[in-house]
Amino acid sequence: MKHHAMTLMPVVTLLAGCASVPFAAVPTPVLHDPDPMAMRSAWSDRLPTRLTTEDTVVIEFPGNSLAFLGFLRIDRATGTFDVQGMNHMGMRAFLISGDPLQTEVVFAVPPLAEQPKVLQSIAQDIRHMYFDLVPDQAAQVRVGARSVRYLEDRAGSKIEFIMGGADGVLLEKRLTRWICPVWRVKFYEYTPTRECVFPRGMVLDNTRYHYRIVVKNRSLQIEDDVIPR
Repeated sequence: MKHHAMTLMPVVTLLAGCASVPFAAVPTPVLHDPDPMAMRSAWSDRLPTRLTTEDTVVIEFPGNSLAFLGFLRIDRATGTFDVQGMNHMGMRAFLISGDPLQTEVVFAVPPLAEQPKVLQSIAQDIRHMYFDLVPDQAAQVRVGARSVRYLEDRAGSKIEFIMGGADGVLLEKRLTRWICPVWRVKFYEYTPTRECVFPRGMVLDNTRYHYRIVVKNRSLQIEDDVIPR
């Protein structure tokens, strides 16, 4: 697997509460007789499989926020990932890794280390942001004027994928349990990269632990364009 130099750059720790979304929404023109299965298939075909990203990551809590420089390696073919966050002093603040069986917090410093349940939830939410981005072929479909919704039942919960835009991209993914929202992730500012598409902005809201994760992509390296089937 290819690697790129992880140049550390200063990242400022924010002290304000949850701010407005710092990204432009994907334009959603009116859809004309969309084919939901074709839209799903075209989206799946354009997802990169193996990639490395450098991001600005902000985790916002009520009354406080933490900012990091994040380095993420994704392999969707194997379902594995590693992400580490560096603080504004260039020191490692956390290291999280995952595979199809588990997501593990390998290392963390305070204040994140002082909240193990929240930190584990953040680790799981990172997986939600980068994996399971294609609705199942058996999902229920609801076609709207500007978007197509795909709904799946999963072990007492419902997961919903919302797709739209001129290129038929994933706009939002959310999980509800007993009609109560659990988490929601929105995707912004898609940039075509060779044969792939990738959002330059992502915002995840977790309603159980009341935090928001904001990811602003700084650089992207596609390492393998083969799409798993």
